Amino acid sequence: MIDQTKQMPSEEINDLDAPPRTSIGFKLTLISVGLLMVAFITFSILSIRIGQDTLVTTVEDDLKIKTVETNELIRKKLSEAETIATNLATAVESSSYSENELKRVIQNTVIRNVQIYGATAGFEPYQFKSSSYYWAPYYNRTPNNETQLTELGDYDYFSQEWYFLPKRTLEPTLSPPYRNKSRGDVWIATWSIPFLDRNNKLKGVAAVDIEFSKIQDIFLNLKFGQSGYAFLIDSNGTILGMGEGGGAYEPMIDSMFALANTGASNDWLELVNKMTDGETGFVEALDRKGDPMYVSYAPVGLNTGWSLALVYPREEVIQQTRQLQTTLTGYSFLLALIFGFIIFYFTRSITTPLQKLTRVAEEISNGNLQVTAPVESLDEVGTLAETINRMTEQLQDTYNNLERRITERTVDLEISRRQTEARASQLLDIGEITKTINSEQELGILLPLITRLVSERFNFYHVGIFLLDDSNQYAILQAANSLGGQNMMARGHKLKVGESGIVGFVAKAGVARISLDVGQDAVFFNNPDLPTTRSEVAFPLKTREKIIGVLDVQSEKPGAFTNEDINVFSILADQVAIAIDNTKLLEQTQRALDEAQSAYLKNLQEGWKNFGQEESMVGYFQTMSGGKKLSRPMNTDEITQAMFRGEVLVFHADGKTDDPTLVVPIKLRDQVIGVMRIKSPSRERQWSTSEINLTEAVSERLSLALENASHSRIAAAGHQRAGDQRDYRQNRFIHQSRQCPAHRC
Repeated sequence: MIDQTKQMPSEEINDLDAPPRTSIGFKLTLISVGLLMVAFITFSILSIRIGQDTLVTTVEDDLKIKTVETNELIRKKLSEAETIATNLATAVESSSYSENELKRVIQNTVIRNVQIYGATAGFEPYQFKSSSYYWAPYYNRTPNNETQLTELGDYDYFSQEWYFLPKRTLEPTLSPPYRNKSRGDVWIATWSIPFLDRNNKLKGVAAVDIEFSKIQDIFLNLKFGQSGYAFLIDSNGTILGMGEGGGAYEPMIDSMFALANTGASNDWLELVNKMTDGETGFVEALDRKGDPMYVSYAPVGLNTGWSLALVYPREEVIQQTRQLQTTLTGYSFLLALIFGFIIFYFTRSITTPLQKLTRVAEEISNGNLQVTAPVESLDEVGTLAETINRMTEQLQDTYNNLERRITERTVDLEISRRQTEARASQLLDIGEITKTINSEQELGILLPLITRLVSERFNFYHVGIFLLDDSNQYAILQAANSLGGQNMMARGHKLKVGESGIVGFVAKAGVARISLDVGQDAVFFNNPDLPTTRSEVAFPLKTREKIIGVLDVQSEKPGAFTNEDINVFSILADQVAIAIDNTKLLEQTQRALDEAQSAYLKNLQEGWKNFGQEESMVGYFQTMSGGKKLSRPMNTDEITQAMFRGEVLVFHADGKTDDPTLVVPIKLRDQVIGVMRIKSPSRERQWSTSEINLTEAVSERLSLALENASHSRIAAAGHQRAGDQRDYRQNRFIHQSRQCPAHRC
């Protein structure tokens, strides 16, 4: 087969390999419709969420307001009964009634106040009548709206809550609702008010009954939505009343705690706990059936311990938003389609000129910079065509200037490379200088060495090192490489810290500073010893955050130093400061050691001298037949040589010496304190290496034994002469030396 692609132009071959193209108009329409759909759907979701949140907020506000209003009605009912009971107690306490008069007052109280069910005034034993233990006439309203009398003494009213509760507290008391079968089998609640006699002792209790069904009527019939309801509980969680939506229950008997414990969630139990604690609030909780509910709750007050809750099912709020969701979604799709058609129409008026500009751009990309884009409108497309035309002109100019810019960039890169290499070389030189100065241990040699190395490595004609005096008032020139600097040193050149020139400033401020004779920081250099200075930089020498001196560098070139040089040479200044500090510490340590050793040797010699005088002996002489003490020293040539040379001397029989002899010095801390002179009984004897080593070992052990024997006397003599801290360090050094034999230290 013949390869057809070889007969096609390269542009057509590229078109065959390229993916299929899609119209900009179609893309814009698709993108616009998609974005509109997303926007409409997002708007719908947000609207639904906002609407739902608004409904929840509305429900919350309505429930809270209704809770407050309902509690106000309950408190009003209870307050009216409390007021009637208070008035009755006041009347009984402040007046003296006969039996018939008091009964008439109680009866009239019931007749005049239709909101109450009954009333009584119960007296303590023998308080109303000296012959009556009980006296408590009770009048209540009958279903026929008549009053009937009951003597409560027949029921032992002293043991009933309406009486003994206020008697115990002497405060107005509302008894828990209870069923009164003897008075019509109705649920009643009693307000009891204690009244006192002239001695402020309890005389009795006035009580007013209200039918609890009238309290229940206030909240049982409340409706919230389709299935919302209200319920009232006391401080023990007992249900005092609950609307139809709350389910089956037995008022005054069933406990809301028991109902909550049978539910699927602990939310309801937490709600009941908050209500019995007298709290106020609004929560979303799962009821005992597992249904989510919005609940507003608040205590009734008046020390009743009652708490009212209004319940609204959350499902009803959600149902109100579902219809809105469906409607908004439908409108979103419809509007997206309409806008899609409109956008597609208008994009045609944009894409056609763009296609023309595309062809012009292709010509430009193929290298034809002479092509011109047609300007057919004054909108953004026309502006784009004008921009393309200007671009072709600029491309031609750019092409012409490209070579020049490349050359300039190459020069800049070369300059940057050289600067980088210069910095690297400087850091390398600093490293070598640091290595050299750290090996020097004498300050008098170190400081001139530093100035010479810095001057040679970095080509500075003057480098000086100033060190602060002990009072930190003056910076004194200690070393300089230049002839002028050495003349200044000979005159004892010093500068006032903080006042004299750049060195004084740096010694005070602790920061590097540059002085130039050009630019904004130009200064006038007037130093007859350094007349050619045109630039100067000074670096603080700091160790452990303390300024110990200044490194002063001067150049004959104007503007020789830059801020970048400060960063590099600050490293050198830090290393110089460390080297100076280390050298000072080493010299101080060496001086202290020399002083301690000198004091120790003096103390040792005096101690041995005193020891010999006190013991009245200078040695011991031992032979095969016996031994004796020496009271006078034995001075022989071999002993004198061993004492002077401090080493073992071996003497053989040669006619001058009677017998082969070994003379071994006895050393204590490298000090010869005596000798051992050993003779052989045989003139033919040759001393072996092992025998010589043995005598040296015996000498070492002997020196330690002698030291231990004389330790107490030497130490006493040494302490008498120790009058300052230096002698204390000497004794400490001796003590440490005794723990380390001379042949091991």
